[in-house]
Amino acid sequence: MTAAGGATTTGATTGMMAAATGVPHSAGGGGGPNALCQHSANCVRGLPEVFNSRENPWIKPENTATEKLVEQVKKCPSGALSFYMNAGK
Repeated sequence: MTAAGGATTTGATTGMMAAATGVPHSAGGGGGPNALCQHSANCVRGLPEVFNSRENPWIKPENTATEKLVEQVKKCPSGALSFYMNAGK
């Protein structure tokens, strides 16, 4: 999975790859493809080894399996986090 900072992770058992993106955590409100973070901190509580707003880049997907990251991104209540699967990698 590739985040804004360019880090990559592959699924532990499937070998799949995906890319994750997030809008700046300092924004607020929203929903949809241009959603802004609502600061629920679901991502930080769910995968603190991946999401850390005090670091740059703040998303480090290489710290977990693709499946776990996809699960967590889907729990984002505002839709500010998203992912896509990298084809052919």
